[in-house]
Amino acid sequence: MQNEGIHTASIKRVDKPTGIANILVSDQDNRIIVVPGANHEWEQEMVLEMERIIPQSKVVVFQLEIPVGMVEKALAICKEHNVQAILNPAPTDVFHEGLLQYGALLTPNESEAETIWGAEWKKAIQSFQNQVIVTLGKDGAMYPGESDAVYVTGYPVEVVDTTGAGDTFNGALTYGLSQNWDLSKSIEFANAAASLSVEALGAQTGMPKRAAVDERMTG
Repeated sequence: MQNEGIHTASIKRVDKPTGIANILVSDQDNRIIVVPGANHEWEQEMVLEMERIIPQSKVVVFQLEIPVGMVEKALAICKEHNVQAILNPAPTDVFHEGLLQYGALLTPNESEAETIWGAEWKKAIQSFQNQVIVTLGKDGAMYPGESDAVYVTGYPVEVVDTTGAGDTFNGALTYGLSQNWDLSKSIEFANAAASLSVEALGAQTGMPKRAAVDERMTG
């Protein structure tokens, strides 16, 4: 992380191995088996540290690979301090509707949206304007507009490995929002980044640099 210029002062080391994601890739799709390791070694005192760091942040991103109780506490801190929160509700088996009360921007994929809201999820999310973006793979993404769904077109690419595409989308979306871009521009940027990520093997190794994303958007 330091080699990538990422601030690491708030990373806490614990006496557990780093979590492992065993990724099975087949027919341009993947299945991930997670061994959480250090991700589940959260303690109550860490909330005090979050209360110090979160108010200094522009955007805070969450997923559900750490204890959901800790996510909920952190979302509450974001809401209290008017800090933009993004919640990627994966894995969905621990997601519950109480997490929606904190106003975080949810970023499920299609299958996750169906798990949360059912088969009629496209109608259900219309009541969550400015709070839900659903990623659609090669078809891009969509979100509820004032009167109907708004679709942001994806990019046609040769898919090598979809692992990490959602993480790339969320990271790029977060960057856009942290730059005070509007939602539409941020999603377009995230779509371009995710399209690049699926053209290479690996999750982290497939994540593109900013210059590559800009080139895809303009080229």
